[in-house]
Amino acid sequence: MDEEDWRQILFDFRWSRTARGHWLVRFGHQKLVFLCLRQVTNLLQNAASASSKRARGNLELARRLVVFLEEQFGRLATPAEHEARESSKGSENPPQERFNASQQKNSLFAICELLNSIIVAPHQSNKVRREFLQLKCQAVSTLTVILVITNAQVYYKKLLSSFVRLLLGIVARVRAQSDQQLRLVACESLKLLEHEYPDYTFVVPKHILSHCESETTFALQGYLCLLAATTSKLVRKVERSRALAGPGEIEEVEETSNHHSNEIRQATLMLLDKLEVLSPAGVVGISKDFLVLANSAKIGQQDLWRSFYSVFHMMNPLILSQILLSCVKAGYSVSKADYLDVTHALVTRTTTSSFGLEPFQIRQLVAKALSNLNNASLGTSKSESEDVQRALLGFVESLFPSPRDTKLVVSSKMYACLKICVLLERCSVGSSGEEVKEERALHLSKRLERFWTEVQQAKRSSQLVKPLFNAVKDFLNGKPGSLAVDLACGIAAYCFDKHPEVFASCLDHHLSRIIEADCDSHHHKYFLEAVNGLFSKWLPDDYKFVGGDMHLLHHYFSCIDKLFSMSTFSPKLLLSVLLYYVRCSVPRKDSGRSNASTWVILETVLSLVRSVLKHHAINVRDMLEMLNELLRTVKDYADDPDTVDQCCFYLSLINSLDVAKLCLLMFGDDDANKNSRIAIEKPKDVKRNLFSDGDQAQDRLVTAFRIVMKPCFECEVVFDEGAVSKELFGLEASFEVCANSGGDVAIEDVLVPYVTSGTTVAVDCQVLRPLPVVVNPKVRFSDAEGNSYSGRCPSISIGIEHFCRMASDGPGLPWARTPSIKTCKTLKIAADSCGNWKQFEVEQGRLLICLPPKFHVQLVITPERGGESHVHIQTDFWPCLEYIDDYLEDLFTKPPVCVL
Repeated sequence: MDEEDWRQILFDFRWSRTARGHWLVRFGHQKLVFLCLRQVTNLLQNAASASSKRARGNLELARRLVVFLEEQFGRLATPAEHEARESSKGSENPPQERFNASQQKNSLFAICELLNSIIVAPHQSNKVRREFLQLKCQAVSTLTVILVITNAQVYYKKLLSSFVRLLLGIVARVRAQSDQQLRLVACESLKLLEHEYPDYTFVVPKHILSHCESETTFALQGYLCLLAATTSKLVRKVERSRALAGPGEIEEVEETSNHHSNEIRQATLMLLDKLEVLSPAGVVGISKDFLVLANSAKIGQQDLWRSFYSVFHMMNPLILSQILLSCVKAGYSVSKADYLDVTHALVTRTTTSSFGLEPFQIRQLVAKALSNLNNASLGTSKSESEDVQRALLGFVESLFPSPRDTKLVVSSKMYACLKICVLLERCSVGSSGEEVKEERALHLSKRLERFWTEVQQAKRSSQLVKPLFNAVKDFLNGKPGSLAVDLACGIAAYCFDKHPEVFASCLDHHLSRIIEADCDSHHHKYFLEAVNGLFSKWLPDDYKFVGGDMHLLHHYFSCIDKLFSMSTFSPKLLLSVLLYYVRCSVPRKDSGRSNASTWVILETVLSLVRSVLKHHAINVRDMLEMLNELLRTVKDYADDPDTVDQCCFYLSLINSLDVAKLCLLMFGDDDANKNSRIAIEKPKDVKRNLFSDGDQAQDRLVTAFRIVMKPCFECEVVFDEGAVSKELFGLEASFEVCANSGGDVAIEDVLVPYVTSGTTVAVDCQVLRPLPVVVNPKVRFSDAEGNSYSGRCPSISIGIEHFCRMASDGPGLPWARTPSIKTCKTLKIAADSCGNWKQFEVEQGRLLICLPPKFHVQLVITPERGGESHVHIQTDFWPCLEYIDDYLEDLFTKPPVCVL
């Protein structure tokens, strides 16, 4: 195989399980490893004579193949201990298993021979020195791992001893500039061997101490880590000997301990002196061993802590915090001042520089640091508790963000301040009076006000709304009255008033996540109460509104809609919001607001009332009383009560009721209930004429014809034969009704308590445009075991006749065509195409149809020769002619001929 084949093998073994299996079927484990060894040898030979660029490529591929050997060695052959265990039992393995076990030794020695030749090979030219040194380091690391996997101390002692001598020889080359990285890897390998074989000693601490004194390159940190590991191993060995010593052996053990005491103390002082050389990971790695050495060498606690503190207080407080916990676990007593100081440094550094962490990781780190501080039992006495509280208050003051901070820093700092307020509340339980708590709350409120003023002066307030909301949203779900919750509510109130467009977006997104998580609203009780509290400014007893607040409320209607689905809004608050919105929406003559924009704003009122009707059971009488109150508010507030926008508002509000309620409001007709599934109590004192008769009002009333109508059909569900039994579903089933009518017809989902074949289901259609259309409802439902079934319903044909009521031509409902040429049209249609209109016939050839609420269409049909008829259309609501034209164009095959 050439180099490209091996590159493909490396790729397949790492990323494709299927391709890896193909390679193993083709070659097998044993053959593959020997082929790999041969390829590495060839690459090294070719690199010696190739050009610099090709030599670097060969060495890089050889390094990757060495990594491949390390990763796959456990799968290449049977472990040696398995062979020994089987032979000790006296059992005979099958030939293939015995062959694999015996081949492991050959594979291991072949690998060791190759890797050893790489390690001891002389340095290459300067052009490939870096790649060859990386290959050497990888060979040392791989050989260490392989020897550990094969338990070489038991089965291959000579091989392990030879490898250790090689590593010690590499480590002994102190101050060498050419192989610093190789010596660092050799130290790590020796440290790993010391850890894997605790009963054996490979490195003498005295020799490593001597190397540490002489080493001046960056490889010194590897020597220091090895020194800590070997010396702590020596300490544990002496302590274990002392614990197991008999009566006659105590003197000998003490003599051995005294012999090593000077060596241990020198090693500890060396580590203390060279502490700044170590990387943060190195400090954490040797902290446990280092504390063992310090305890054995009787290093003073203050000296030990001062050394750590001076190095890591400002450079890396995260490491300092972890060392602090290690000190506590090792039995060192840590003062409360140390706890507070370390936590202050850690939280400040974390919130300021973030260590490259994600926002949620920063919050977790801050919460962890403060929980460690809380677990330290701070403030056991009253005086100590007061000192801790003063320190925490100063901590909050210093952590408060500044206007120059980035958005991530502002969010992190504010989150930390709120967490510290929670900790402060716990520390002050039983020790501080109400006056002290009120004073603290007032101080934080003033500090927040000063921060917000500075942010507004810097013109950054809108940019900080989202990070501030992310910081406070979890605290808003806390019990009111605490410092943290009050501070969070204050921040939310500022954002609520100053930047509603951003805050509403954040709040709406958070409410959507709560709804999508399908959580019980009880878990978010306090959060919902806090959000409702933000809307308390619109209570009915306060009508001191300003015009700009209309824009404020407009942004929050989506949030109010979601609140209706999770919590119960007070009817007073609902009425207040609607009244307030009406006051802001109805323009005065001198306001300069356009009718079109007001119409868009009033549509939001419609969506809000629909949400109320959807999620809450509201009595019709209460709804009508609310309607009358709103109408009175409009009449009292508007300069011109007959404006177009007033009519639009009436229409939008009434449109939120269903079609039966609409008919009841418009006509007081008891027969309006016959096509409705909702029993309605007839209200008293309902005004009949709610709309003005002006041309501008008629121009707006096209919306009534377009969206008010909501016919109801009854469909019989028929199960597919053989799919299910006829009497199967004695449980609740959810129906999903689909239509093939595009966007013209919307069919609501149906929920019925009991389903069998032949069940009648009521289907509500909300038609956006009354064109003739055929709807094919389909139903899907599930039983208690989760099995899904489907059924079908007969097709439904929807035409304009489903949206009209027959109108009498008597004195009770006068018919008077508006004198305008726009309200007349004559169409030529097929004579046999008028069957659907017979129910509206008032007399032979004349049809009169009522369009709710008060308009009409009259069709006079005149038969002609050739099977055609002329239809003369008249109406007192001319915009509906557009829809009748569309209806007839789709209903009749021949295009109509219009004669004005």
